[in-house]
Amino acid sequence: EADIARRVPDLIVSRAIDLQMQFHCIAWAIETVQFQFFLYTTIIKEAARRGIAFPGIPVTPDTDKTLRIQSLQPHMKNGLIRLGHNQNTMISQMKFWPEADHDDGPDALEMLWKLVTEHGATYEYVSAGGSGRYRKESDGWDDD
Repeated sequence: EADIARRVPDLIVSRAIDLQMQFHCIAWAIETVQFQFFLYTTIIKEAARRGIAFPGIPVTPDTDKTLRIQSLQPHMKNGLIRLGHNQNTMISQMKFWPEADHDDGPDALEMLWKLVTEHGATYEYVSAGGSGRYRKESDGWDDD
């Protein structure tokens, strides 16, 4: 869920902690360039003061923002990155980027994608029915 809005720092801190309490995220990518580093440390400290573990991972972009956002295109086209139909602000910012007034959504999405691809686990989904694990002929069950 993308929560894109202009907020003063106190509200950013409060909202991030509230979202962590609601969704129990396993990681947060937080940009730590200039003022954002202060924001990162403030979120961590305030969450700790409230007794909440906040898994913030500091991110310092090392490449051009334009290139980083453009790198999302193939992943969106092939369906690895999908946006919910209710994500109007994010959809608008992605659709009209780079001409849009703001690029906070695409920038945050790129940081999230990088976090997931660098730190996420890989898995292969096999349905219970397709695994053959619970078939009567192979599990030793007698149904008589």
